[in-house]
Amino acid sequence: MPEGKKHIYTCSDYRLERILLALKIRLSSNEISEKEKQHILSEIKKIEVAMEMEDY
Repeated sequence: MPEGKKHIYTCSDYRLERILLALKIRLSSNEISEKEKQHILSEIKKIEVAMEMEDY
């Protein structure tokens, strides 16, 4: 988060964190196809951008 920018933690933030955690757990499973793995990685990237964890 940029310096000086204050963020209020909301229910939406919590929801995104839980979704992100679930996706990362699913990604760690050995039982997913390469196609599903790529989809999960794409979803993780979208959430990280939305949460300002990544600057893409």
